[in-house]
Amino acid sequence: MMLGSLMAGIVLGVTDCGAIHCLGHAIGGLYDVHHGLAMAIFFPYVMEYNLGACPERFVNMAEAMGENVDGLPLMEAAGKSIDGIVKLLRILRIPTLKDVGVKEQDFEELAKLALADETSLANPRKMTMEGMVEILRDAYQDKFRVTVR
Repeated sequence: MMLGSLMAGIVLGVTDCGAIHCLGHAIGGLYDVHHGLAMAIFFPYVMEYNLGACPERFVNMAEAMGENVDGLPLMEAAGKSIDGIVKLLRILRIPTLKDVGVKEQDFEELAKLALADETSLANPRKMTMEGMVEILRDAYQDKFRVTVR
């Protein structure tokens, strides 16, 4: 775990982070939600927001997770990366934004805080206030709900 944490810190120091971390910082600032848990909650929703900005990277992720992308159009194959992440999050029983106590009336404030986190807003797709609120809403509603057997 220490080695993994060190490696993640090195990567973040060199590459900066995107909307997922900005949202995680905002949630951690207003609610008692661990940063790592916030990252897991927001992961598929930020992926969806960024999908069109770099679909080839998402196809690579899908393949690495064992998703079958053979013969699929680019964007559909890229979307399989989200499927893989959602399956993993459900197996791990990651709660929803609603489950951890975040309130809908705080979405705009959370989005403002996340956008103000300029030191770590290196995102593949330009992030907007509307984008942040959309991600918060989707995570709250558990848009990617799946059944794990």
